[in-house]
Amino acid sequence: MKQCPKCGANCADSDTFCGICGTPLPISRQYPPRSSDGLAVASMVLGIIGVVFSLVFIGIVPAILAIIFGLIVLCSARRRQNGCGMAIAGLVTGGFALLIAALVSLFFISVVSSMVSSWTDNYDNAPGFSQSDDSHLTA
Repeated sequence: MKQCPKCGANCADSDTFCGICGTPLPISRQYPPRSSDGLAVASMVLGIIGVVFSLVFIGIVPAILAIIFGLIVLCSARRRQNGCGMAIAGLVTGGFALLIAALVSLFFISVVSSMVSSWTDNYDNAPGFSQSDDSHLTA
């Protein structure tokens, strides 16, 4: 509530003039505090992007950046007043994205190695292609 400087009447915060005497009311400029830290937001957003794209190996880079930005925010938390929650979210999602990418990589490697071993087994058992029989190579 504002108070009129001339008559002392209580006025609403949105009023620009006193409703009783018509005196202009002082304008109070109250700016909201800075709501977030840019690195904390970047950490959280990159962590989410890393989780979404970790299945196609593109998410590894954003996940690593999310972890780096989150650590920067948390290490300088004494100087920064806000953004720690988003930095922690970035750390968690970035770590989760790296875990998913590692598991997908292991799965991919195991599938490829089993395919290669089955191909070599099929080649070894093919008729007419014995590794010890090199008679077809001599003239």
